[in-house]
Amino acid sequence: MRYLRLFSLYFQNVFSHRGRPLVYVSTYVISALIYLTFLQGVFHQNANLNTWTLSTVTSYYFILIVAAGTLMMHPEVPIFRDDIEKGELAGRLLKPFSYYWQRFNIELPVRIFQGVSGAVIAYLLTFIYHANLQFHLTFFTALLAFIVILLAYFMCFTFKIILALTALWTTEIRGAQELTDILVTIFAGYIVPVNLLPGILEKVAYILPFSYIIYYPVVAVQGRLAIQTLFSVIGIQIVWLCILGVIFHLMWRKGLMQYSDFGQ
Repeated sequence: MRYLRLFSLYFQNVFSHRGRPLVYVSTYVISALIYLTFLQGVFHQNANLNTWTLSTVTSYYFILIVAAGTLMMHPEVPIFRDDIEKGELAGRLLKPFSYYWQRFNIELPVRIFQGVSGAVIAYLLTFIYHANLQFHLTFFTALLAFIVILLAYFMCFTFKIILALTALWTTEIRGAQELTDILVTIFAGYIVPVNLLPGILEKVAYILPFSYIIYYPVVAVQGRLAIQTLFSVIGIQIVWLCILGVIFHLMWRKGLMQYSDFGQ
């Protein structure tokens, strides 16, 4: 019950500070519509592009809005600003929950709020664009798609926590944050679906973790992945999550030795 009470308090906090989440959702909407407009011009010249049609790619970008709002989180901002720079981490270390799960409970209500907001906007866009959100799923593939989404959530959260912890060694992480945002934009499937990236970029995207956070959850929900591919994606996500988990624990133990409770 205490977890439920904590979640309720954090959810109330989201509604009292809803400006930032709505700004993030707005950026996802604007970006998706800009990239969709570009691809619409391409599809006027070619009816099909590497298994994509105008209908399926439109559906992709609308689902992308929901996926980005739900899965692409930014806990590194308050961690750096409040916990490390202002020295509030000391108080969090005294709480009866691990720091990871404290931040997880704080972030989850924001993700729900942004995901629901993105879903409402995506639904309205289907009327404006006269489009249909396409879901070619069976019960089993829907279950596997849910697992892909769940693992993607933990992957992104753990990765962003690791990014934030670098502030324990340096007083400035904004450069690393901006570099990460660039990599995510290119390799997560924001600009175009990953399998439309040219040559070497597509191969790099399959190696880096970002496509397993955004692109694969979107195409899994669309039902564009075979069962064997879904199992392969889940396996790679588990490997990445294990790697990120080990890195987090190492950085957390080493980082606490660098931390000063009066802030940096």
